[in-house]
Amino acid sequence: MARSARRNEPPLPFPGGSSDSIDSNQAATLLAHVTDLVAVVDAEGEIRHVSGSVERQLGHRADQLIGGPVSQLFVADLDVVSPEVLDRVFLGRGSHGPLPMLALDADGRPRPVEVMVENRLEWGSDSRDATSGVVVVTATDTTAKLIIDAALSEQREILEGIARGAGVEYTIGRLVERVCRWIPDAGALLLLDEPDGGWRTVASVGVPDALAELLEWCDDGSPIGQAFGHLPDRSTVVTMGEPSWFAVRSACRSTGVESFWARSFRGVGADRPAGVLLVVRNDRRHPSTVETDLLEQSAHLAAIAVERQRAMNALEHAAVHDELTGLPNRALVVDRLEQELGRIERVGGGVGVLFVDLDRFKHLNDTYGHTIGDAVLCAVADRLHGVLRGGDTVGRLGGDEFVMVCTGVESPPDVLVVAQRVSEALRSPVLVGGAELRVRASIGVAFAEDGTARAEDLIRNADHAAHRAKEQGRDTVVLFEEADHLRILTRVEIEQALHGAQERDELVLYYQPIMRLSDLRQVGVEALLRWERPGSGLVGPDTFIAVAEDTGLILPIGSWVLEEAFRSAAVWPEPTSGGRIQVSVNLSPRQLSAPGLLDRITGLFERTGVSPRLICFEVTESALMGDEEIAVATLQRLKALGAHVAIDDFGTGHATLDYLRRFDMADVLKIDKSFVAGLDTVGGQERAIIGATVAMAHTLGVEVVAEGVETDEQLRAVTELGCDRAQGYLLGSPDRFVHAVAASASR
Repeated sequence: MARSARRNEPPLPFPGGSSDSIDSNQAATLLAHVTDLVAVVDAEGEIRHVSGSVERQLGHRADQLIGGPVSQLFVADLDVVSPEVLDRVFLGRGSHGPLPMLALDADGRPRPVEVMVENRLEWGSDSRDATSGVVVVTATDTTAKLIIDAALSEQREILEGIARGAGVEYTIGRLVERVCRWIPDAGALLLLDEPDGGWRTVASVGVPDALAELLEWCDDGSPIGQAFGHLPDRSTVVTMGEPSWFAVRSACRSTGVESFWARSFRGVGADRPAGVLLVVRNDRRHPSTVETDLLEQSAHLAAIAVERQRAMNALEHAAVHDELTGLPNRALVVDRLEQELGRIERVGGGVGVLFVDLDRFKHLNDTYGHTIGDAVLCAVADRLHGVLRGGDTVGRLGGDEFVMVCTGVESPPDVLVVAQRVSEALRSPVLVGGAELRVRASIGVAFAEDGTARAEDLIRNADHAAHRAKEQGRDTVVLFEEADHLRILTRVEIEQALHGAQERDELVLYYQPIMRLSDLRQVGVEALLRWERPGSGLVGPDTFIAVAEDTGLILPIGSWVLEEAFRSAAVWPEPTSGGRIQVSVNLSPRQLSAPGLLDRITGLFERTGVSPRLICFEVTESALMGDEEIAVATLQRLKALGAHVAIDDFGTGHATLDYLRRFDMADVLKIDKSFVAGLDTVGGQERAIIGATVAMAHTLGVEVVAEGVETDEQLRAVTELGCDRAQGYLLGSPDRFVHAVAASASR
């Protein structure tokens, strides 16, 4: 029998012959239910029997195949199997295979198979002619195996692409194309669940236009969107009779779609699908096992791509956003500000920056705990975000500091209007954990209409303006001006010059007398720090103490002050009567909370031999408003050593009777000089305030010192109001220790 003239699909080669040795009924019974494709071929190469699976899998009717050449059922691909191999298989008795070949379905489309050949032909004298017998061809469909092998290879490529950062849309496009390649005559599309609700088609291949347009965007509230949201995490054959799919039924029918398969996938720990892979066909059938596996694998790869993209987005978001509030962080704020500066350089206009610094937030945080503090910061972030106009940006720099970039402004007054709106937005109480908390902010404003300005400079200028707002009493708005720039430069200059001032012996202590009002005798002195700065003369503490606090230089300077004050106390001469002079020395907020302070002071008592009762440690209310627990413990231990404790500048903060009760280690309360200065004013409230303060202090067994007494009228008033002691220029100006010694000895 001659081979086919087609190079790639020749028939099986059968030698000449005539007889069939298998009973037809017996063969039909044996082959009815086998799953493999089986054909019994005679010596002429004609089909005598086929298994029932041939019709089930390939669509051939048996009566149409019987008597026909085997080439209408099995052919060989000569690119895979050479003619020599075919000759060995079909011209030699016995079993041969497995052999890769092609099986043709009823429409003539090839399908890959592996063939086992059982050659039972009987040969005559001519070795090329068979006289009787049959050849049994048993073929196993390898389509699934080829799909699986190819799919695994593609899967590795896709996973490598995902690992290298391939975009979600690119990956999903490949997956949809792959589904259509391995499921013939199918269309496919994939939709993703969008963060703002709804389902968006990311890729579509071979789906009829009317159906693709219907599914391009499905709102969560629509029947289709709801159906997607409730799909199980597995392959599903959609029944068009279900109410959820009524909306697509007409589109499917009008385009000839008969099968509608859906495979959803979820993210890790998600309670609803992250996406849906859809397959449509023009015939009505369920997916095969291989097709189901392909859909599942493709959906799984899509899930990996989506999860990785979301993880990368989360990392990128975290890199430029504040973890607590979700607002842009400093890097993103600076970037957006630089973009706006670039814009106004091209087209003109202006840009404003607001630096929002919450007032006394540390005290709130320490009082209520960090959980409440974090909740307050989030509430503030929400309110600031609510004030935003289109194009504006609000970010958190860290701690209790926020910054806003205002676009589309023409002048500083435009920015001040926004700042006032921010201030108003923060005035209503914040409800956190059942507590009603009030938050205020000092707001600094900077403006630029020159695109060449630097973003960092604008933020810094607004920051300095916010500092000035705090100095002016907090809860206010201050616009940065050029004078502020000079002030900043001066501050930087002071900071640089202050470094090393102690080593250069430029720091000195002056002592101001403290007088007992009952007999106007000196009972103590307060050590006051001064800076003899070359070229600037004697510099007062108001100029440099705040800089020392901010930079941390106050710690070494404070240690030096303690050392000098103790040395002075050790050699201070006794007055002619009234006992030893008590030396008062100030402790800064940073000193009070610094580790090792108590050990340092204890060591000074031991080295100098000074009695603890001759030292009074003064702290301001602001020092106590920091970490209250540490402050109380430190002051109590100082009191336990025998030293005295004084609360300085009383009345300028938020002290109350309860406040004094909690700090019951205090021996002395010093009324701020601003109240004493008001005693010269007719009709002022200072007299009543000082009188009430004295009464409150005496009730608690605390002595009262009036600071800043400079006139005879003030002296008479504080005496009449019951103050125990006083200090001020009227009673004695601060002086160096040697002068103080001479003055004491002359009495």
